[in-house]
Amino acid sequence: MQLLRVFQGYPADKLLVLGPKPPAEARLLDCPYRQIPIPTQRWRNTRFHRWAMSLPILLTSSRPSTLAADQLLQDFRPEAVFTVMDNFSWYATAHDFASKRALPLITITMDAPDWFEKNLVFLEATKQRHIGRIYREAERNLCVSRQMTDFIARKYQAKTETFYFGPPDGIQPRPAAKSSRLRKEGSMTLGFAGGLSYGYGDALCRVAKMLEGSSIRIRLYSRDVPAGELAQRVEYAGSFSHEILWKKFQDECDASVLVYAFGHPDDELYRTHFPTKLSEYAWQGMPMVMIGPAHATGIIWGMEHPEACLVETDKKLDGLREKLGLLAGDPLKRKNMAEATLRFARQEFDPVKIRFCFHQILASQN
Repeated sequence: MQLLRVFQGYPADKLLVLGPKPPAEARLLDCPYRQIPIPTQRWRNTRFHRWAMSLPILLTSSRPSTLAADQLLQDFRPEAVFTVMDNFSWYATAHDFASKRALPLITITMDAPDWFEKNLVFLEATKQRHIGRIYREAERNLCVSRQMTDFIARKYQAKTETFYFGPPDGIQPRPAAKSSRLRKEGSMTLGFAGGLSYGYGDALCRVAKMLEGSSIRIRLYSRDVPAGELAQRVEYAGSFSHEILWKKFQDECDASVLVYAFGHPDDELYRTHFPTKLSEYAWQGMPMVMIGPAHATGIIWGMEHPEACLVETDKKLDGLREKLGLLAGDPLKRKNMAEATLRFARQEFDPVKIRFCFHQILASQN
């Protein structure tokens, strides 16, 4: 979805998407989509998944075919190749295709390229050499956070640059003055919008448990329906398109909450990614509450913007109730935080400016 936003408005005759068949419910760009199969795709969700993810490292015949890509171009004349570093089969093919045609390659890294694909251990060094070569030979390597930029540059000895993605167009921020009044008298509602994987559900449950018996409650907006203890501790509002979601969020909540789990298996992921919801939260024009380890990228952003964010990095969460209680009782502080949040959103996450910058990057390769 983030890529769709930045590609929107780019001349359709300058774009061609080569890849797997898009899901039926996917929103698509106004340009041609042409499918190339991955020979090992049907094995990726079986008990042979490690083999399926490992064969493309050894055999180019296990990757999408560059010959098929050539044939699917038809009358399209590419001037650059763009790839996302999240699936070795695809980005290795993109690199080979660009090299074969002497075209500039642009990569975008949203998560560490070796984080989600688990191959056979004895092939790891070979895979890392492949990845390093792709980064070093690319014309530009865009990274989703400052921390990711540093990580890729250090690990692969490649030139990198930071590119922050923005929220969808059309979010109308809530007037800051509305933050001086709680949605429900005597109770402050924290809104969480997003998925519950990668430890977010666990973290949310722990925070909600810590707040039990207080005047602070958590309202959840997610396609992931809460279960077990989490379902008992939060208010589940449902799942909505962004056109509906953010108006409900503003009407029903007093502040947004971004959470990370402490000591979670995905902790390394937290160090380099950039949470999509952060830019969306900023555009609500509401106070932001952030809870998690101090090395998580979202938490770092919060600590760098204290005028807009209440941040808790203590693993024990001992002071959280008191901090939130003070915020609930301070209308002026909430209003000032809301004003600061929107100011930073306009400075750092303007979707029009971000899209313009991205189009300039693409056009510069023509």
